[in-house]
Amino acid sequence: MQSSQLLARHQIDDQVWDQTITDSINRRIYGYTWYLDAVTDGKWSALIIGNYDFIMPLVHRSKCGISYIYQPFITQQLGVFGLQQCTGKVLGLFLKSIPWKYHIVDMNIMECKNSISRFFIQKRQNHIIDLSPSYQAISKNYNRNTRRNIKSATDASLTINLGIDTQQFIDFQSQWEPGDFTAPNRHHVEQLVTAATGNADVIVGGVFDGSELVATGLFIIDNQRVWFLLCASNEKGKDKKAMFFLIDHILQRYATNALIFDFTGSNIPSIIQRNHGFGAVIENFYYIRRKSLLSKIKSLL
Repeated sequence: MQSSQLLARHQIDDQVWDQTITDSINRRIYGYTWYLDAVTDGKWSALIIGNYDFIMPLVHRSKCGISYIYQPFITQQLGVFGLQQCTGKVLGLFLKSIPWKYHIVDMNIMECKNSISRFFIQKRQNHIIDLSPSYQAISKNYNRNTRRNIKSATDASLTINLGIDTQQFIDFQSQWEPGDFTAPNRHHVEQLVTAATGNADVIVGGVFDGSELVATGLFIIDNQRVWFLLCASNEKGKDKKAMFFLIDHILQRYATNALIFDFTGSNIPSIIQRNHGFGAVIENFYYIRRKSLLSKIKSLL
């Protein structure tokens, strides 16, 4: 096995890198250069084996003089992408090659079948739905509560606009999302929507009660998945089950396509319950943290 090479962002050949992502067995939209640049302001480097045969992005920044690896906003998982299956040996080589100048390493990776020396590993859950069957077949997997909520939204005469203004979306998302994530990352969302528009299909969706916006959702669609990246509902939207209405609309829109609907995960119990209610199945990914004194201190804070 060849050793890995560390490249700074300006040293990376974007065309070759993106082709490796496209051809990768475990391709994810998060790994493309345009996506990484949008959500990190171009502040990432990479470990590479061979002629981009295996690649691993490293997203980094510094605070109070401490450099660290972190998982960027609306980027659920990264890890090793390659033209062949990433074995435990390959993954171990990459992880052990992360420079120690990064005093803290916190990241989510796609695969991790074996324990890795010096790393804490925790399995996490993503939720997905196969969109290749008909809508009728997909909706048969909805549970009773989901069916009831969609009927409630339909009876409320809600309407959907799949092209609302990006600023309107961000303002609503920042005000109503369950947590303070979008507001401090506003420009990253703006950059991502702009970058994605030239590389995939983008839906900035809104659900309306009359003229009032009551729920929003951001979806990016490539030739692999429908990526459900952000969503929020206000109190009226929650009461009228607007998010169920929007998700059902998107599932119906893309049914019979060779795509996966990717909920992009959540640790919020109500959202996990909602996803399962649509018949979603579990797809695991892994949180990893390099064991170090600073990481231990961070975990206690």
